[in-house]
Amino acid sequence: MSQSGIKSEQELQETIGQMRVKAVDLGENGAREFVVQDSNDQSCSPTGNCEFWILQQNADKYSVILHRIATQTFTIQSTLTNGFHDIVLGQHGSATESGLTLYRFDGARYRRVACYDAAWTMIGKDDEVHELKEPRMTPTICEIR
Repeated sequence: MSQSGIKSEQELQETIGQMRVKAVDLGENGAREFVVQDSNDQSCSPTGNCEFWILQQNADKYSVILHRIATQTFTIQSTLTNGFHDIVLGQHGSATESGLTLYRFDGARYRRVACYDAAWTMIGKDDEVHELKEPRMTPTICEIR
């Protein structure tokens, strides 16, 4: 979804063909929002982090209420903020680490409110590496906006 807009029906079909789209009801109000993740080589890193959007329909057009450049996974939380489900986006870091970012709805769009590192290994005594069944979550500093 380029900033300059789609110029033809063929370009629209090609663009949509390279994206994963899921209709969801984030506001539990019967309206559908659309989770969109790109999957083409130009917007995805070699590790699978791809451009990501959540679109909300307003009358006959769609507004972007969340956009992130590098996302591998997303989860819709059971918690609500301003009537919309909170969202956690995951970014692949390595085979044993991911970055997680929590977003909450401010009434108009989703805003980043917290960041965490998730690690599935731990260094023990004598520098032994232990695999964990559940990730070790560590809050990290992120720019809140």
